[in-house]
Amino acid sequence: MMIERKCKWCGKQFTPAPTKQGNPQKYCSQTCRVKGYTKAKIEANRKYRKKHQGKQRKCRWCGNNFVSINGRCYCSIQCKKEARREQNLLHQLRYRVVHGKDEKQKYFDNLGTSNLREHCHSNFEDELKLVKKEIRRLHIWKKV
Repeated sequence: MMIERKCKWCGKQFTPAPTKQGNPQKYCSQTCRVKGYTKAKIEANRKYRKKHQGKQRKCRWCGNNFVSINGRCYCSIQCKKEARREQNLLHQLRYRVVHGKDEKQKYFDNLGTSNLREHCHSNFEDELKLVKKEIRRLHIWKKV
């Protein structure tokens, strides 16, 4: 026995496609489905903005009170930049604690082990040329 359903968008009667799993079909066509979900998304965004717009909040960085628009956490762009800078510094610090040295430092530690000789050149300029060549090869600095 085929069950007739009513489309949630246009109200037209339709026979849903048979499914073995999941929810039964709610819309009669692809266009009705897209329109229905788009409307639902717009409504959800509208409710969110209405809920969060015009709220008195405290800036997470400086602590000043301000009127929040769309759920913002910082009173100004400057506070947001400063907070982001601090977050990045903390992230780098945590990374260095967990992983030891950063990548550039690992290159410096192994600088003399790949293409450079074990012992220094007696001529300083020749040794400097070899070191600069090795630094360029490892892409540690763009220009040396």
